Amino acid sequence: MLGLKRHTVQLVSHHPLWKDYFAETKSALMEWIGAYVLDIQHVGSTAILDIQAKPIMDIAIAVADLGVLKFIIVPLEQHGYEYRGDSGKDGGHLFVKCSSPDIRTEHIHIVHINDEQWTNYLNFRNSLNDKKELAQQYSQLKKELEQKYFDNRRAYTKAKNDFIHKVLESLK
Repeated sequence: MLGLKRHTVQLVSHHPLWKDYFAETKSALMEWIGAYVLDIQHVGSTAILDIQAKPIMDIAIAVADLGVLKFIIVPLEQHGYEYRGDSGKDGGHLFVKCSSPDIRTEHIHIVHINDEQWTNYLNFRNSLNDKKELAQQYSQLKKELEQKYFDNRRAYTKAKNDFIHKVLESLK
């Protein structure tokens, strides 16, 4: 259901159980680090209905103060999440989870609640879930980029930026 070899791009059809997997993961995250977070949201393409997605769940976590990271890193690492550092405006503080070496299943992005990234994660997801035609345009772009960048996930991600920025700008 979830898992993709590192650096590769392979899209799959939306899986109805992704919603349930997120709910279970959110519940566990709240148990482990809930005292330090304000909100946990399912974001990224696995959170957008009826489009193709890489089978890696993106989870955004909002905090009131990034200083709480010192209390979050160890519990997440104890549960299989590897802290990859601060990606800045490209995703906040990143944690990855693998089902086996080099097979990624989850990305957690921790950002400040007032960071534009938090709003962008939610607005982009909500916009595509609300506007099916826009979601299908995004899905088509992703299919085209999958063919071009099947072995280069960074280039694939970068190539989607114009579309994402255009959607976010339209919401302002």
